[in-house]
Amino acid sequence: MARILAAAYIVALVVTVYVLVLSDVTRVAAHETQPKTMTPELRAKIDEEFKTCAYQRSDAADCVLRYGDFDHDGLISPAEADEVKRRYLSWVMRAGAWLAEKIGLESTAKIFKKCDYDRDGFLSRRDFELARDTCLVDCARVNQLFEYVCSKAIAEERARAHARHGAK
Repeated sequence: MARILAAAYIVALVVTVYVLVLSDVTRVAAHETQPKTMTPELRAKIDEEFKTCAYQRSDAADCVLRYGDFDHDGLISPAEADEVKRRYLSWVMRAGAWLAEKIGLESTAKIFKKCDYDRDGFLSRRDFELARDTCLVDCARVNQLFEYVCSKAIAEERARAHARHGAK
C-alpha cells in the first residue's frame, strides 16, 4: 500500500511540474514573440493594465533588491538571483524552474539578458527602470514575482522579527 501511495505521489508531482512548465512555455512563447522594442500601442496597453495591477514594477524592484541583495551592495548578481530561487521558491517551483532551464525556456542567464539593461552583469534599480520593455513587462509577471518570491520573503522577515521580539 505504501508503494502505491508513493507512486501516486510521484505521478502527482510530475504532473504538477509538467503543468507549471507548460504554463511557463505558453507565457515565455508569447513573450518571445513580442517585438524587441514595444510599439507605442502595446506600451500604452500595458501601462493601462498596470493601473489596476496589485503591484507595480517599482514594487518588484524594491522586493528583489530588499530580499535578494544578500551582500547589501545595491546590486543583484547572478549568484544572488540563484540564491533567491533556492531560498524563496517552493520545491515544486524550483523543480519547475530547473526543468524550464534544462529545456531552454528560462534561466538566470536569460533573466539577466532581459533585465540587465546596461549589461554590467548585475541587476540594479536603474536596470529595472530602463528594461521595462523586456523585464517584468506586464502585470502578470510582476504578480508572479510577488506570489512566488516576495510573499515568502516577507513572511520569513515577519517571523524573524516576531521571534526576536518574542524572545526578549
